[in-house]
Amino acid sequence: MKLLIFLSLASASAFSSSSSEFFADIGHSHDAGAVMSKLQGMMGEAQQKLQIAQRHHKKVVKKIRNEAAAFLDQESSAYGEYLNEYSAELEQASSQLQHAVSLAKDGLSKAEAAQSKTNDWRDPLLEQRAKLNALISASERTIAKADRHRSRQVREGEEHAEETLESEAQKLGMKLGDMTPLVEKSKKSLEAVAEKAAPVKAVKAATDLASKKDDLKQLQDNIAKATKDQQAKTADANKKLQGFLSKADKDVAEKAKKIQGDLEAAQKAEIEKVIGHKDVPAPKTAAAKTAPKVKGAIAAKIAPKVKGTIAAKTPATKASLAKVKAIKK
Repeated sequence: MKLLIFLSLASASAFSSSSSEFFADIGHSHDAGAVMSKLQGMMGEAQQKLQIAQRHHKKVVKKIRNEAAAFLDQESSAYGEYLNEYSAELEQASSQLQHAVSLAKDGLSKAEAAQSKTNDWRDPLLEQRAKLNALISASERTIAKADRHRSRQVREGEEHAEETLESEAQKLGMKLGDMTPLVEKSKKSLEAVAEKAAPVKAVKAATDLASKKDDLKQLQDNIAKATKDQQAKTADANKKLQGFLSKADKDVAEKAKKIQGDLEAAQKAEIEKVIGHKDVPAPKTAAAKTAPKVKGAIAAKIAPKVKGTIAAKTPATKASLAKVKAIKK
């Protein structure tokens, strides 16, 4: 809209700039009909240029708007894919711990079954079974907490990405019109990609945590190791997520700025078509060019005079010193 107003003013400016030609053409004619006909022709020409510029401007806006839509789709997919990978990474870490817990439960069940057959209340493994049972319960709470943390982090990542895209889209919307439909579409796409179920890799046999399911101490060590690994992987994934979001935000801002630059360049080209000339940078002033020459010329003229003056004064000074020495003697 601002460009169209400017184009209107530009057309008027173009018309007023040719007013001298208009008056030169009609001279001192007293034929009002000829004057009016000439004036109407000039106004019609200006109006025709404005209409052409408006049609071109609509095409440019449509093209840049499509570019902005593709930009939002691309960036929303990038955000969503990374968040999906982040979620899968945390889920994989929890699956290792869940595997250790499952093995511990199986081993504990076998140990309890063996103790019930002997029916010996002085069972030496009673304390170990109690510790393992408590560790299993704590680990299951840890897994549930990690699952909530994963869901919360993914949702917060989605909100962060959506706010970034919406903010940059609003800036573009000042020149491209309402971007809300495009932003809403990109949000839905982002959430669909981020929340898509990602396959979790099965625990490899080479990294199996338990060698003997009936070794209660081994099962406790397995859970402790899996818990430590899960915490380390979660911390690393969180750190990488923050780094990705920071970098992605900068990339989105730069790409949005480029789209704005493309639109401004297109607008400038349209204005030049209507006005009929290009903006030429102002030439350097003559004073700026001649100043060094003048300075050099003055220095060239003064230097010989100064040199000659010093040379002329030097012998007299030496003679005066000789006279002073003679008088002292």
